[in-house]
Amino acid sequence: MLKHKLLLLSGAVFLGLAIVLSGCAKSTVAPTTSSSKPATTSAASSAPATSAATSAKPSTAPSPTTSAKPSTAPSPTTSATTAVKAKELKAVFFNPPSGTNNQVFAKNFPDMLSKTTNGALTVKILGGPEVIPAMQLFEAVRSGAVDIGIVPPGYYESEVPEGSAFRLSRLGVAKEWSSGFRDLENKFHEDKGVHLLGRQAFLMPYYVWLKKPFNKPSDLAGLRLGAITSTYYPAVEFFKAVPVAIKTADVYDGLSKGVIDGICQAMPQVVDSAWAEHLKAVVDEPFLEMDTLVIMNLNVWKGLTKDQQAQVTTVMRDQYEPAYGTYAAGLQAEKRKALLEKYKVDFVKLSDTDSKAFLGYIYDKSWEYTKKIVTPERYDQLAKVLK
Repeated sequence: MLKHKLLLLSGAVFLGLAIVLSGCAKSTVAPTTSSSKPATTSAASSAPATSAATSAKPSTAPSPTTSAKPSTAPSPTTSATTAVKAKELKAVFFNPPSGTNNQVFAKNFPDMLSKTTNGALTVKILGGPEVIPAMQLFEAVRSGAVDIGIVPPGYYESEVPEGSAFRLSRLGVAKEWSSGFRDLENKFHEDKGVHLLGRQAFLMPYYVWLKKPFNKPSDLAGLRLGAITSTYYPAVEFFKAVPVAIKTADVYDGLSKGVIDGICQAMPQVVDSAWAEHLKAVVDEPFLEMDTLVIMNLNVWKGLTKDQQAQVTTVMRDQYEPAYGTYAAGLQAEKRKALLEKYKVDFVKLSDTDSKAFLGYIYDKSWEYTKKIVTPERYDQLAKVLK
């Protein structure tokens, strides 16, 4: 009897031990199941917050689910949505963007555009000719290799010869917009696969710079003067000098090694590129003016919404160009002072008679040149607006 009782007692102990062990096993498995739920929520981070919260079922989940804080999941989702909506436009300059004349665009235009579009459109400056050579920049914009190019029309004259009319304009930027000149030029540009946004630089006239001093116009006869584009040919020809086609990157060496006796260019680049180190005199008769333009890939432009297109145009016309006009006046004075005081360049004025003849010759020849490179119909359209 005693033996029977002992057997019953040992059986009960064994059964109790089994139940305890079974409970331990279940409590070990439970955290494993709950810890997998945050992974599921994370993988579905693109789902709305309410959906994520419902699937988590916090009323039945163990304590580890609470520590996962599913309420924070919407944060990455919001950031991803913003990233998708924002469009970054990549831009390249035809010359180094570090130049003082380029800084006003490089620093201000991206900020103006971002603020106006509430961050929907941003501009990233990739660099200058080290990224895309200046003479290839138009094609890079047209092909979509880059979204925006800052380049003078003389660098792509073979594609849009009508762009040469920008250097002939005496309207002022505000009237260029209101007269229909900008719309006309944009039509010509869009025919070749790019959209014209506006001017990057203006109110920066060109000068003839020389390595040696001179007293009268005839002293320039026979000199080899560097001309980066055809824009400068009439000025060189007036003095019976010889135009030498040269790339911007080769001007410094050309001056230092005697390949050229002078160069035609605006003041900022002469100082910023250190060409002034080799110059002694300048014909103090400003002619035409810098006509660097801002162009955009046509497909990129068409891909913007109507509101975004209007915002880009407003930023260029009403914010950037007026700001640049104020800046240009100060920059001219600053560079002139550096040329006089630091580089000791002699500014030589022509007589009234020679000055009038010089400017008259340049504008007449420039219009003649434009007439040769554009169709008669387009020449008449340009002349009607500008003359």
